[in-house]
Amino acid sequence: MATPDLENLMEEEFVRLRECPPPNFIVRRLQNYKREWHFLLLGESSFLSTSGNFHGNILLPPDYPNSPPQAINVYTPMDPPIVDMEDSSVYSYLQTWDPNTCSVYVLLVKLSEWITENARQREAYKPAHARTKATQYLQTLNYNSENPVFKELFPEYADIYKAEIEKRKRLGIEQYCLPFEQKRKRDYSLYSLIIVLILTLFLIIMYFVSLARVTFFT
Repeated sequence: MATPDLENLMEEEFVRLRECPPPNFIVRRLQNYKREWHFLLLGESSFLSTSGNFHGNILLPPDYPNSPPQAINVYTPMDPPIVDMEDSSVYSYLQTWDPNTCSVYVLLVKLSEWITENARQREAYKPAHARTKATQYLQTLNYNSENPVFKELFPEYADIYKAEIEKRKRLGIEQYCLPFEQKRKRDYSLYSLIIVLILTLFLIIMYFVSLARVTFFT
């Protein structure tokens, strides 16, 4: 049951979260729905199967923060999709909710980590082609820019997305694939360099070990 003290705690947490959100997050809410906090997660290169900006919300119960959030929703389509959180750190965090130590801030951090890890596993199992990534990215921009709630809460991003979509349409999908292909090539080059350095270090160590053995026995 909501009380003035709980309402004040919730308001204080929202103000802190709005002013100082987790990295890559923006948190806002509709004026008439104080218990529905919306977030925008700005995708980076860490989202290996797709890059995009993901919109979702967190629903809070009347006795929050004594009880954990009722639901976490991600509206923007993503690949791989969120289908089950029961085995995730997000679910565990909600199940072990402690009002004295837990917060929506940490919950959002865990959500970001879980999405990123899912994307890494998907990429390792079935790497996405550059064209697929480009198409998925444009789909996330289009979905957000057409969502009425998103446009009301994040109007500056809705305008940016529309401009980006028009720009990519003019360039064509092939041109838009170039950054993804270049990133993949950079990643492969980096991995190759690391492997070469490890092998070189191993050979150097083996050389000095052999040299020490020869010196010892002579």
